[in-house]
Amino acid sequence: MTLLHQLKPEIHWTLLDCAKQYDSVSYLLQKLDTTDNYKKLQIEDVNDILIFGELPSTKLSAWNFKYGDAFFNNK
Repeated sequence: MTLLHQLKPEIHWTLLDCAKQYDSVSYLLQKLDTTDNYKKLQIEDVNDILIFGELPSTKLSAWNFKYGDAFFNNK
């Protein structure tokens, strides 16, 4: 299962809305749809999820960044 399918719904919908305005978000969605492991993402990808997913990075723990728990549903 790809990361796009594991993405939390509220983040997914926010990214879809942003993709209408920003090509970089469309690229991010494509990357998430072709990637199956959080560790394969680059720092820039995680940063884009934070920015365009409207997540407050100051409230996320190191654990969230290391394993992506704040972004993806555990399956």
